[in-house]
Amino acid sequence: MQWYVLVIISAILISISELMKKKVLYKEHSTEFSTTYALIIVILMLPFINRLNLNLPNFIIALLVIKSVLLLASSLLFIKAMKHNELSQIMPLKNLSPVFLIVLAFFLLKEHINTTKILGVLIIMVSGYLLEKESLKHDKVFRNKYFIYVIISMIFVSVAAVIDKFIITYANIYTIIFVPFALMTIYLLIIQFILYKGFQDIKHSIINGKYWIFISAITILLSDLSYFGAIALEGTLISLIIPLRRLSTLFSTIIGGVFFHEKFILDRVSLCIFMLMGVYLLVIA
Repeated sequence: MQWYVLVIISAILISISELMKKKVLYKEHSTEFSTTYALIIVILMLPFINRLNLNLPNFIIALLVIKSVLLLASSLLFIKAMKHNELSQIMPLKNLSPVFLIVLAFFLLKEHINTTKILGVLIIMVSGYLLEKESLKHDKVFRNKYFIYVIISMIFVSVAAVIDKFIITYANIYTIIFVPFALMTIYLLIIQFILYKGFQDIKHSIINGKYWIFISAITILLSDLSYFGAIALEGTLISLIIPLRRLSTLFSTIIGGVFFHEKFILDRVSLCIFMLMGVYLLVIA
């Protein structure tokens, strides 16, 4: 299967997962949801545990640990922003991650930056600013803590994506997905039992989340499998895969805006399309 088909499948699955997340988050707090969500994914991965490759160099193990911390921080920040904001406002901001990724790829992976990529970056940045300015009206964009949460979250995701490019030559797809999620689950369980109500919150999350939280976990797991399958194909640049995967932001903005009857939906879809145009320029450059 061609890499771009795998990435588009991944994008569709992400949008389904995000829609389910938003529905569940109406009734749960962020850490409670994140703990249960990560736990479900680890359980779903258990049948593949015999496919794990744990005989890895020490520096790859260190990178997996670093990636798990980055994903934990990114997930908690983004889930917090998603819970307290409309889906059609938050999801387009995911298109900011290619901007950070391009910069990181230039310095760490020695990928080339040209005028077209710079134009794409500018379009994405301006569209992202206008998206938040329209939503916040008279408030200052950079005083919105949830906007800052998403920015930091996207930086962490971009660093994790660069780490994937190093790890993929040593570890298989199952190891790359399972190990960080397993570590994230351990971190979240520690947080849950120290700061919150432990199993009581997890039980509450499962009862309130019903089958929605399971659908979200299953679809994001399948999305990651498709994504890493694309990364594993020889000759595919990470800076091409990530932008195409961001089609999920358009799907989520449209479906989420309609499903949850959100405000400014046409404006947000338009700005999301502009951001995707910027992403397209990054892809063809």
